[in-house]
Amino acid sequence: MAGILALVGSSVPPPFWWASLMSSCWTGFGAVDSGSRIMGRWGESLLLALRSARRSGGLPWEETLHREVVVKLAMNAVGIGSAEILDGADGAWRDFVRDLTGEGESLEALRSEVASVRATGVGSMAPVRVLRLMRIRFVLREFLRSREHLTSDAERDVRHWAEQLAVA
Repeated sequence: MAGILALVGSSVPPPFWWASLMSSCWTGFGAVDSGSRIMGRWGESLLLALRSARRSGGLPWEETLHREVVVKLAMNAVGIGSAEILDGADGAWRDFVRDLTGEGESLEALRSEVASVRATGVGSMAPVRVLRLMRIRFVLREFLRSREHLTSDAERDVRHWAEQLAVA
């Protein structure tokens, strides 16, 4: 794993390289015993790869942010502590909202777009924008599935976002 971590810190590789790295990390993450120390190390490696791919411009956030949330929630659900997951599921929620708003998104603008898509369909929207909306709604569903790991305040926030973006 040390080799993977060393590679992630290098110059910006092409997208296929990031996809291969993430595939390897996903395989390692899913292949070990749930909750084990090794699972935690693979999870941390995957989180580092995802974050590095996004921040370096190697992959856009719609390809990385939802995966990051899934890994954090999975690690939290099986009790893996990590410096990558501060404050459990609540921290994962705050990180998601921070990263989303850091990309220039706002709940009101997203709500308006979802309403427009529901009224007129996706034909008038750029495919990358449709993908972003799909990923955001996917993440909200994942948080709703993990609500037992959220505090009541974080769960209320997740439910509010989900209602606003028509996530069932």
